[in-house]
Amino acid sequence: MRNLGARARSATLMAALTFTLSACGGGGGSSSTAVDSASSGGSGSGGTPSPSPGPDTQAPVISSHTPTEDATGVAVTAAIEVQFDETLAAASVNADSIILSLNAVPLAGDVSYDAASRLLRFEPRDELVPDTVYSVEVATTLADSAGNLFLGATWFFTTGDGFNLGATTQTTIDQCMQDSDKQMLTLVNNSRASATTCGADTLAAVPALSWHCLLEDAAQDHSESMADNDFHEHISPIDGSNPGDRIAATGYTARAWGENIAAGYADTETVVQAWLDSEGHCRNIMSASFTQMGSGVAENPASTYRIYWTQKFAAPR
Repeated sequence: MRNLGARARSATLMAALTFTLSACGGGGGSSSTAVDSASSGGSGSGGTPSPSPGPDTQAPVISSHTPTEDATGVAVTAAIEVQFDETLAAASVNADSIILSLNAVPLAGDVSYDAASRLLRFEPRDELVPDTVYSVEVATTLADSAGNLFLGATWFFTTGDGFNLGATTQTTIDQCMQDSDKQMLTLVNNSRASATTCGADTLAAVPALSWHCLLEDAAQDHSESMADNDFHEHISPIDGSNPGDRIAATGYTARAWGENIAAGYADTETVVQAWLDSEGHCRNIMSASFTQMGSGVAENPASTYRIYWTQKFAAPR
């Protein structure tokens, strides 16, 4: 169960265990075969030659873009991404290919284009203003390799609250993040943004984490398992799985991972502070080995501690 509100009961953190592992290993080999179809020339009579294709006269069009038109709750750290149905001519891409504006005033940012994915991207140089309407304009000077000009596009979106979501993509936000998830990631990233004392050591600031839906799935599953089966352990007494097993089961391939768990805390702020006050948990939150996270919370009034929390940290292989 998610989006739990504050509850009037004492908080208890069971076990001060954290479980981290940096894992590396070889993978199995794979082989593939490809058949190359080649046309062979020759002489002969008869047959009808295939018609030659005519010149390309179709203008490039947008296949998808984020934020979407009239989107709300967009992250203040969001980048503008526009995917086209065909490859653009590199020479047609410039600093004005995407213009992000606030009250008709263009904002500073960096434009990039990846021809392999046909993705045009605008990265604002500063965070956007919360709860504010922005406009996006994609330039008509863009063209495909045949010189066909893009017809242009304009849309609007509205930012949400001022969460600190690191490099989390808008696609991820739309796919799996609730406000409670944004709050969890913000509290973690705000802690990572400055030197933090973990036990007897002061750990240096580290880059912000981004959210990953598969890590959220792994965390949510473990919180629900603890709540439903009334246990509070990193190693599941139900199936024997450890934190790495649960991450791998989602399809996420990690080169480093860690897990924090807690029970009995009524809200996100309280449980994160408890983790920061516990050296091992704090080291997970402040670890430079991790680049992504997800978390989950579940409640069962019949269980010993009622509310169970899990944080999953990882870096992809």
